[in-house]
Amino acid sequence: MMRIRSVDLPEHTSRALSALQAEIDSLPSYLERIQRAEQKFKIENRADNATFSVIRHTLGLMCAGPYRCMYCEDSAADEIEHFRPKTFYPDLVFAWLNYLYTCGPCNNIKRSQFRILVDPPEFVDLVRRRTDDFIEPRDGSAVLIDPRRDHPLHYMGLDLVDTFWFVPRDAEGTLEHARADYTIKCLKLNERPFLPEARRGAYAAYVALLGKYIDRRNTERAEPVKKAISRCGHRAVWEEMKAQSSLLPDLAELFAAAPEALGW
Repeated sequence: MMRIRSVDLPEHTSRALSALQAEIDSLPSYLERIQRAEQKFKIENRADNATFSVIRHTLGLMCAGPYRCMYCEDSAADEIEHFRPKTFYPDLVFAWLNYLYTCGPCNNIKRSQFRILVDPPEFVDLVRRRTDDFIEPRDGSAVLIDPRRDHPLHYMGLDLVDTFWFVPRDAEGTLEHARADYTIKCLKLNERPFLPEARRGAYAAYVALLGKYIDRRNTERAEPVKKAISRCGHRAVWEEMKAQSSLLPDLAELFAAAPEALGW
């Protein structure tokens, strides 16, 4: 999971989104806003909708890999995900900064799960049962790591030696640990076995490509290998390889032979 670079929407698309959101915001009750938000998003979020075609294209440009899911980095991103769920935050259903581009499995796993930190300090999971009243959530900061606003790798690292699992960087009991732990579990970044295996495969590919680059260094044949590294998937693996290059002997040897790669 990587920090996602921001790309601005074209002005006409931004205006169209604002107009859609204004329609939701004009409704008098929270329940009406939720119901209309769900209905309106389903109507607008179609392949033949010009506004959402631009939104999907722009989100695709922002992905860490070519149209790779902003959560797992493994599968093709093809669904617009509301970071703050529209069932609790109808005021953000057409908010550009609340959109992520994810794969179907990640979107289905995350669904409307959302934990906030409220004041006085308390973690609150947003849950609404069939018999519950429709009450607006309390003000609170997101516990789930937002790849558009946060640097996920500041909160969690990767075990590059054994499991290829994401692990919290900070000590248990800290907010940073709580955010990393919740994100890993909420999105099942370690529980789906193919994800750690895909990271392991990406690690092997990066090591092999870096070795090939070193062999061809200072020749015209090195540049295509460098480009291949830049196009390789699971960018979080590459970032962690650089971060741990002084800790793991095999990586230390590779990056010592090609120190410029630390800047890629």
